[in-house]
Amino acid sequence: YNIPKGWTVMGNHYHIDHSPKYWEKPNEFYIEHFLDDNGKFKLNKNFITFGYGKRDCLGQSLALKNLNLLVGHMILRYKVLPSDKQLFDSLQNVGLSPDGFVANQMSYIIQIR
Repeated sequence: YNIPKGWTVMGNHYHIDHSPKYWEKPNEFYIEHFLDDNGKFKLNKNFITFGYGKRDCLGQSLALKNLNLLVGHMILRYKVLPSDKQLFDSLQNVGLSPDGFVANQMSYIIQIR
C-alpha cells in the first residue's frame, strides 16, 4: 500500500476480534478460543485488545493478571442478578457492515448486591 505522508492509519480492532478468519465462533464468548489442549489459558495471537506491534500496551501482562483477581474478588463478594426491569436495546439494531465498522451491543440492566 502507498500511504501518503502525514496520514494516520488505524487498525479496526472490532473487525479483527469478530472475524471468522481468525475465530471459530466470532460472535460468541467462546472460552475455548483462549484454552490450549490441556484446558490451560493461552493468549491467542489474534486477540489484539491491547494493541499490536512495537507500540502495544506495556501493561498487558499486569492487566491480564489483575483481571483474574478482580473477577474472582467480585464473584466471591457480590451477587450479580438480573434486574426486575426488562432488557433494553439503546440503539435499536444499528447493524454491522461487512467490514465491521458499525456495531450494536445489547445493554442489560443488572443488580449487584
